[in-house]
Amino acid sequence: MYIASFRFSMIQLHINDFCFRSFGYNPAVRFPGYTLQELANDNPSLASKLGSSISERSANFSKLLNDANKFDEIVCQKIQRAMNELRRYTLTETERLLEGNKVVTMDFVKNAESAETSSSIDSNRPGSTSPN
Repeated sequence: MYIASFRFSMIQLHINDFCFRSFGYNPAVRFPGYTLQELANDNPSLASKLGSSISERSANFSKLLNDANKFDEIVCQKIQRAMNELRRYTLTETERLLEGNKVVTMDFVKNAESAETSSSIDSNRPGSTSPN
């Protein structure tokens, strides 16, 4: 169990790094102790966009750190939600005929026990049309 959770956390870190890079930020910006000088060394273009004076850059840098922390939390929540949702499904091979040719596809099929659980959870949500 420890190895699986360690592996998941490493995957999550790589996904977080990818998300930060895709928005043009250095992934190190989310770690404590990251300084404005390090940002200037890593990404001079972004550092120059924070302001023209040192005091303006410092104020905007603290806002950048807060935004990075919020972004990191959002990404973590989305990853965990997706991983938990995938546990309710099993990847199965499905054979189909397409224009006379046999085609094998991989589909996510909802597990029977999780279908019961999710229907009871869905019935408790506001606005649910479930008969329960």
